[in-house]
Amino acid sequence: MSGRKFTDEEIVKALKSCQKSACLVCPYNVVYAVCRDVMCGDALDLINRQKAEIERLREKRVEDEKLLNDRVVELVNAVSQAHLKYENALEEQIKTVKAEAIKEFLELLECVEEVVTSLNNGEAITVVDTFHIQRLAKKMMEEKE
Repeated sequence: MSGRKFTDEEIVKALKSCQKSACLVCPYNVVYAVCRDVMCGDALDLINRQKAEIERLREKRVEDEKLLNDRVVELVNAVSQAHLKYENALEEQIKTVKAEAIKEFLELLECVEEVVTSLNNGEAITVVDTFHIQRLAKKMMEEKE
């Protein structure tokens, strides 16, 4: 018996040759007088190697899927946190702009010359009519543009 190792392709070719009873083209027939025993052992080894490789790849796929899922969760969390920070910063900017607008409006309101002061039960009350308020608001909007 020779200790020759056949390639996976040669083993598959030998199995196909044996199936067709084509011993003359079988790689094992050239080397071995009783080729089927050796060929079957090599075929079993090939099958076992391929099964082991399939199992290794399945395990790697499961591991890769877990790593990918973990990374997706990390990214989703990072995006959510960034969105929350942006939203909070935006709310703070809105509050600041509103406060500044109200402050500016009140400062302008104090400058209105047509303020009417009247007495109500002996107390002085300052009254600004809606016409002047609308004029101030329009003036503020025009200045912003």
